Amino acid sequence: MSEHWAPVTTVARAVYDCGFNYVPGLDIIKARMNPWQRETGYCWAYDMAAAHMSMIIDCEPFYFVHGDRLWLIELWKGQYGLETGAEIGLYVDNLSPAIRDDHNLLFLPVPGRNRFFSAPKDSERLIMHFRLYRDGELLIERGPEPHWWLNGWRWGVFTDNTFRLRMDVQITGFPSGLMRDSFLAAVALKQYFALPLGKTGIQFKFHIPRTPQPASRALAPVAQQNNKHLVDAYNAYKRWKGFTDNDPNNITALDEPATMIQTAALAMAARIRSVPAGARVLDAASAAAAKVNAAMPHDVVTAYHDIHNFFQKNRRKWHHTSRLGD
Repeated sequence: MSEHWAPVTTVARAVYDCGFNYVPGLDIIKARMNPWQRETGYCWAYDMAAAHMSMIIDCEPFYFVHGDRLWLIELWKGQYGLETGAEIGLYVDNLSPAIRDDHNLLFLPVPGRNRFFSAPKDSERLIMHFRLYRDGELLIERGPEPHWWLNGWRWGVFTDNTFRLRMDVQITGFPSGLMRDSFLAAVALKQYFALPLGKTGIQFKFHIPRTPQPASRALAPVAQQNNKHLVDAYNAYKRWKGFTDNDPNNITALDEPATMIQTAALAMAARIRSVPAGARVLDAASAAAAKVNAAMPHDVVTAYHDIHNFFQKNRRKWHHTSRLGD
C-alpha cells in the first residue's frame, strides 16, 4: 500500500500547508509527523475553540504524572466540518513549581486544564493504534506506529451524533511499567474498563466521554447543520466530477470558475468565530477571525496561514485563556 502523495491543486496545497497528507491506500487525511501543530502544543482552549470552527467532537483528556512531569493523552472523535475522524494526542509539561504555580494536582478543580502542554520528543513517542467504528462498522484504522498525534479523517462522511462513533484504542511502548500504570490509573479513574496489554501497553474503548465537554458544544445544532450542507455539496461535486476517492488533488474548484463546493467552502470559512471565554482571548481570536474572513475570499492558502500564525504566535494567550476556565 503506497502512501506517497504530493499536492498539486490549490486545495491539496492548502491541505499540505495545514500540516496534513492524503493517504491513497486508506483514502483518508492524516497529519504529517512534524506539522506546525507540533510546535504549537496543546491547551484546553483549543478544545473550547473547536465548535466555533465547525468541529463537533468528543474530547477525553487523561492527565497522569510520571518522572516529575505531567503527561496528557487525549482522545478526540467526531465531525470535523467536511470529515468524520478521530485522534490520539500525547503531550507533556514540567511539574516544577518554579515554572508552574499549580504543581499540586490535588488542589486543581480540573487537573491540567490551566496548563500549556508541549509535544514530546521523538524518543518519547508511544506506539499508538486505533480503530474508529460508526454504528459498529469500521470507518478508519490507524497504526500501530510510533507517534505523538495519530489521527485520520474521511472526507465526505457526515456523522450527525458523535455517540454513533466508538474508538478502540491501544497504546503500547511506554518506557516503563510505572508510566503505563500511571496512565492506566488515569483511565480507570474516569471509569473506563481498561486492560493492560503486555508489560507496557493498555487497551480500552472510547464511546461516551466521561469528561464534561466544552461549553461551546452548545453550538452543535447550528454547526452540524452547516457541516451537513458542506458534506452534501462536496459529495455533489464528487459526483459531478466523477471521482470516487477523496484525493484533494481531484478538487479543482478553486483553480476554475466558482462552483458549488467553492461557495460552500467559503461560507464555512466565514463562520469561523472566536472563543467566548474571557476578554483576553476574545480580542485575540476576533482579530484572527477577522484576518481569516478578510483573506478567504481572495486567497484560501493565505487564510490557512493566518490560522497557523494565530496559534503559533499567540499560543501563550491561549494558555492564559485556559486558566479562565470554560
